[in-house]
Amino acid sequence: MVALQWLVANEEAFSPTYIGTNVLERLIKTSARRVTIGQSGMMFEAGPWHCFGSEILKKLVQGAATLSRTTSIVDTSDLSSRRPDLMFNPDYSVVVKEDCTYLDITVAAYINAYKSTLMQREK
Repeated sequence: MVALQWLVANEEAFSPTYIGTNVLERLIKTSARRVTIGQSGMMFEAGPWHCFGSEILKKLVQGAATLSRTTSIVDTSDLSSRRPDLMFNPDYSVVVKEDCTYLDITVAAYINAYKSTLMQREK
């Protein structure tokens, strides 16, 4: 799977240190969707394999050690009250001009994948 290989090679937050390969594969399969986004704020062109939201990935890597294995985060409203330091409010919009497939992984989904990896390693 190309997306998995790219994420592992280019984003520390998706390295095997934080997310197991089998967990990342499931995360990609459940997060991928085809979409067109309408509103535009900041306008620029980005090529293939461009990553939006690198700031939150860095926060997740820095905060990984403080995440409890036993607590699951179901949605972002739960996350905002329990871990406001891990909230991400983008200050940009993305407009897709052509058909494309993109991967959208929420902070809550990432945290649950990280915790799932920790549980698998304890077996």
